[in-house]
Amino acid sequence: MKKHKPELSPEEFDEIDRYVSDDMPEQEAVDFRREMETNPSLREEVAIQQKLMAATELDSFFKSKEIQQGSSRSIPLWKYGIAASLALIAVVLVWLSLGRGIGEDEDLFSAYYYPDPGLPVPMSSTDSYEFDDGMVSYKEEAYAEAEAVWTELRRLGDTDTLVFYVAMAKLNRGQAAESSVLLDQIRLQPESEFYEKALWYTALIQLKEGKLEEAKATLLEMRGDDPRTQELLDKLR
Repeated sequence: MKKHKPELSPEEFDEIDRYVSDDMPEQEAVDFRREMETNPSLREEVAIQQKLMAATELDSFFKSKEIQQGSSRSIPLWKYGIAASLALIAVVLVWLSLGRGIGEDEDLFSAYYYPDPGLPVPMSSTDSYEFDDGMVSYKEEAYAEAEAVWTELRRLGDTDTLVFYVAMAKLNRGQAAESSVLLDQIRLQPESEFYEKALWYTALIQLKEGKLEEAKATLLEMRGDDPRTQELLDKLR
């Protein structure tokens, strides 16, 4: 296994920081993702920075929620330790996996699949403590816990946000078929902010299941100009 030797220039580090912080203009982000697909070293650096940012977000989340809830609902100190430990383990796992990259023998699903990073906490779109708590679990890669929280919330009122992230939790747990059923619900809502993402992950699931023609058809439904779509279509032809 090759050693990881980060040799980033200040400009490259700034570019990665803007990407993981979601401060990069859309077209630049598209180009950056395209570069990641062909540059394993860049992809590895981005993964590390995402894990470190997740750890920072979790710490900020717990502190802000403890202040907001006050004495009526304090967050146990042990959860800080769990969050920090999980984040550290995640970073170590990324380091241990460096150098593997994407080989020619890996299928297209593996080559193009990136787990959705989730929404920022505590500034998620729902302003719901329970949803945010589920997002914390999701970012900790405790997908079963996140799914349980969000599934309960769906009983109180369904939204495309909940449907999409339950689908992502299932997909990250290896439950592709169940995830696909939920993504189909969003595909019926072209106005949803998750519509394009639902198409993308549906196409990847179809690839995973060997349904190449269906995957092509799904990719052709996408309206955005992400070059990944065209690249994947070209490889399927």
